[in-house]
Amino acid sequence: MSIPSIHQFLGYLMPTVAAIGFVLSLFARQPESGARRYSLVFLRIFVILLSIQWLLGVINYFMFPAGARPSLVHPLWMTVVVAAVHILAGRARRDPASGWGLTTGTFVGSAVLIWIGLGLV
Repeated sequence: MSIPSIHQFLGYLMPTVAAIGFVLSLFARQPESGARRYSLVFLRIFVILLSIQWLLGVINYFMFPAGARPSLVHPLWMTVVVAAVHILAGRARRDPASGWGLTTGTFVGSAVLIWIGLGLV
């Protein structure tokens, strides 16, 4: 498998992963519940996968010759998305009083922003 095909596969997989994380976070009503712990673990996995996807995208972007590269808007947009998800995931992990709202919002917001980013290719 080549880097572009892995990047493309993960690009379509990430909104699905965010949707599954969203469903898990809906059950995390109490700050000390097991569901909250599982949703935070899934959020960490999501952030790691998103970061790997971003790195593959940057490598992929510079692998193409200058004339065959996609618009620069896509990598810039996804850089902002990754930064925002990192910040929100850190806040959700550090602040148990935020409840399920911040975790749920991170999954929903990232899925929407990723779909927008897919349209910018």
